[in-house]
Amino acid sequence: MKRTLPELLDSFLEDDDGRAFLKSGSAKWSRPDLYEKCMQWAGLLCDIGVKPGDRVGIYLKKSLEEVGFIFAVACAGAVFVNIHPSNKAQQLNHIIKDCDIQVLVSSPELIRALGSALGGLSVKHIIMTGDPKGLAFSGKIHKISDNITTAMSDSQRPRIIDADFATILYTSGSTGKPKGIVQTHGNLIEGAEIISTYVRNTSNDRVLSLLPFSFDYGLNQLLSGIFVGFQLVLAAYLFPLDILKLLQKEKITGLAGVPTIWIDLLGVLEKYPDADLPNLRYITNSGGKLFKPTVEKLSSRLTSTDIYLMYGLTEAFRSTYLPPEQVKIRPESIGKAVPNVEIIVVNDAGEICKPNEVGELVHRGALISKGYWGDPEKTNKILRPNPLLKDNLHFLETVIYSGDLVWQDDEGFLYFVGRRDNMIKSSGHRISPDEVVETLLEAKDVVNAAVIGVEDEHLGQKIVAFIQISKQVKTNEKDIIYFAKKYLPPQMVPSRVILMERFPINKNGKVDMNKLKEDLKSGKLNV
Repeated sequence: MKRTLPELLDSFLEDDDGRAFLKSGSAKWSRPDLYEKCMQWAGLLCDIGVKPGDRVGIYLKKSLEEVGFIFAVACAGAVFVNIHPSNKAQQLNHIIKDCDIQVLVSSPELIRALGSALGGLSVKHIIMTGDPKGLAFSGKIHKISDNITTAMSDSQRPRIIDADFATILYTSGSTGKPKGIVQTHGNLIEGAEIISTYVRNTSNDRVLSLLPFSFDYGLNQLLSGIFVGFQLVLAAYLFPLDILKLLQKEKITGLAGVPTIWIDLLGVLEKYPDADLPNLRYITNSGGKLFKPTVEKLSSRLTSTDIYLMYGLTEAFRSTYLPPEQVKIRPESIGKAVPNVEIIVVNDAGEICKPNEVGELVHRGALISKGYWGDPEKTNKILRPNPLLKDNLHFLETVIYSGDLVWQDDEGFLYFVGRRDNMIKSSGHRISPDEVVETLLEAKDVVNAAVIGVEDEHLGQKIVAFIQISKQVKTNEKDIIYFAKKYLPPQMVPSRVILMERFPINKNGKVDMNKLKEDLKSGKLNV
């Protein structure tokens, strides 16, 4: 039975077929390689005091080591927290403090980039994948190559069940700093089984992994690979031509991406019309809307490739998918519910919507997370009683209220309308405008700031920042963008900055965001 990540790893080793499972550049790991590293590093974690339920941060670029530590942490009974390497000290420290991470796994390259901020990290231990020479840190630094520990034995393994916490995925909420979404072992195993089933994965697949493991979409690729036994080729950000070359060189059969990847890949394919991808059996899109023109171009160019259009939210991972045979018929649809899930569309009165009536998407069944770490109030807003159960029985089952507005056609296919809140979704990332504003307000001479998302075919949404600065200063748009690049991850940096003398104010004394959006759309702000 595969109910937990350690059980999944055990089963994976037992079914070893002798092939390399993971490839990253010229480095390769077989199944025994992965298992050996996991057990050794799980022993190291236990040696330095990690106990079941503790949170362990993994702050690494995509690599074999990142995969190894994901399973090492799980085998130690702890909770892994993947932190994207683009996060600067401010975001890193927030996550560390928010879920009380005491052990951080990282590389000398990323730790050195923190500079003086390293002294402000509240962790007690840093496990290094390379030489930490010259680093000044008040806690203890462990170099994995210098810690030849006894591998964790079966008798040392803590008992883990599918309801135990496995990971915390950090994603921005509608306001404030990133919130951690708690996923159980059962959630992760269910996700791997459900998606690998409907995309028809087999052990013969070779999948290119471009998405980060801090993103639930990217993490699922890894777990699906271990669940099914297909080979995974790891790659961080690549230029579009490099993606094409890697797809051809590695004879990739499957690729998951966000809209930006498909738009970039189409650009390269148009430049090289004779380029062929005979092995690419399927692609999947999630993390943002893929606009109809892009879907149609992909369909006409990748004639032998199945296209799966998917919708999900981190709080429940995956909710719907559109089967490949429907893509040309209804390219704007997000499909129907994935296996073992029911999607309900409800209006503001809590009633089931009729066909063509817009309402909120409610997710019922598998994949529902445990909510937000340390935030019961926010958790209770999305995890609510099932509206379908009557006679005062609704409290017996919890469902996810997505906050997304959709409508359903007469055949039951769903169509995305928009978000209830003001979240920005850019290049597959969910971004809180307030988090961007919070940083921009720290820039010199900035008096006030507001951020909105503007629809963009390439990014899904691009970030536009409105900035009010002190009078008679020389700060300009380039200064603000330079500041943003210094203190924000790349996906949060505004594409455009607009300097304003003053903001429109609504009746409550707040910045009138609707007026800003209207002026932007009408061209009054000249973007």
